[in-house]
Amino acid sequence: PCEYFLIDRLGNSEGLYRILKGSGKCGYYNIKKGNIAIPCIYDDLSFNFCEGLVYAKKNDKYGFLNSSNEIVIQFNYDEVSDFSEGFAVVQRYGKYGYVDRYGNDTFN
Repeated sequence: PCEYFLIDRLGNSEGLYRILKGSGKCGYYNIKKGNIAIPCIYDDLSFNFCEGLVYAKKNDKYGFLNSSNEIVIQFNYDEVSDFSEGFAVVQRYGKYGYVDRYGNDTFN
């Protein structure tokens, strides 16, 4: 039987394919290295890495990961967008703001 429900490249030039298990959990497969780069433990993942980061959802909160599955920005947000020009739009406490690539947001 097939292990993954969906394998999708979607314009990702880094050799990373978004994978989805039948359980609905998402991850990324590194086609160049032949291994799982980000395990299928997330409820949602963005379709592409933007500025080296991908957003992920776990336990009803969003954060950002790099391609090695390291948490770069903690899972503190209710909604997020992809990074563009060094910032991502995020929602927290029912309000919208910005977060930079170092995790500094406009809510402090």
